[in-house]
Amino acid sequence: MSTIETNIPPSTDAELLTLWSSRKDPRALELIVQRHGGLVFSLSRKMLRDRLDVEDAFQTVFLLLTRHAEQIRSRDSLASWLYSVTVRTCQRIAQMRGQRMPLPDHLPAPPHPELARIEFNETADLLARELDRLPENLRDPLVLVYLEGHSRSHV
Repeated sequence: MSTIETNIPPSTDAELLTLWSSRKDPRALELIVQRHGGLVFSLSRKMLRDRLDVEDAFQTVFLLLTRHAEQIRSRDSLASWLYSVTVRTCQRIAQMRGQRMPLPDHLPAPPHPELARIEFNETADLLARELDRLPENLRDPLVLVYLEGHSRSHV
């Protein structure tokens, strides 16, 4: 008997997605947000400057999940799907706000701490774009280990 049919909370993302897709179970969505909200929020914060834009991105990503959960092909790779959707959502929000600036080919060492923070944000944005370009089978382990903190033995 699967955990979906019992009172035991689902343990995998695939089970939670199935519960949400089939029954619109609010607890399933709540568990998904608890499990992956940190990833979505921190990535949004790295890519966007304004706190309200970060919150808009966060809400948009999970709204998209509620609408498209049944279309997610790799159901055990929800973190990867959320990562990609977050990157694209943040890029759209930044473009609407006119925040996107082309990155120079070489960034000199910043002489001031505020410049170091800006350089870090630009590097995080570049990393997010490059990860998004990877095929899912290569992106998934990187997201799980380096962004969600899973051990390599579980990937």
